[in-house]
Amino acid sequence: MRKILLASLVALGISGAYGAGYNCLKVGLADGSQVDIRMSDDLRVKFTESQLVAVGTDTDVAVDRDNILYFNHDYKDWDSVKEVSTDSAPCFNGDSMLFDSLPDGSVIAVFDMAGATVMSHTASGSHELRLGLLPAGVYVVRVNNMSYKVTVR
Repeated sequence: MRKILLASLVALGISGAYGAGYNCLKVGLADGSQVDIRMSDDLRVKFTESQLVAVGTDTDVAVDRDNILYFNHDYKDWDSVKEVSTDSAPCFNGDSMLFDSLPDGSVIAVFDMAGATVMSHTASGSHELRLGLLPAGVYVVRVNNMSYKVTVR
């Protein structure tokens, strides 16, 4: 069993040496807690008589072998584009912001610098947000997960 675990850790270490992204070895302990070991390019993992030792992380990690219940390797590759947003940035036309291709039920909210909501709309598809009715100042316009800082003069 020890040889299988050691071989698994070595394989994980080798696969973790290539590629960027999130690369973590999670070690489950007998007390129900978990130790997360961030795997870097130069990570070395080995078993001693009494411990699992990971060297090459920001801080070296040692875990008592008797406490280890399981190993889990979590890896997410960030070397390429995984998702492209269909949301387009708004266009400005005078005192208006023009939004195109908004998903159904999109909430457009305008906040003043104190954080108070001064305007809010629900929109879909194309929408024109008229900011000319607001007093001069700086505002934050939030649409779904995007925010825009605008100045009204």
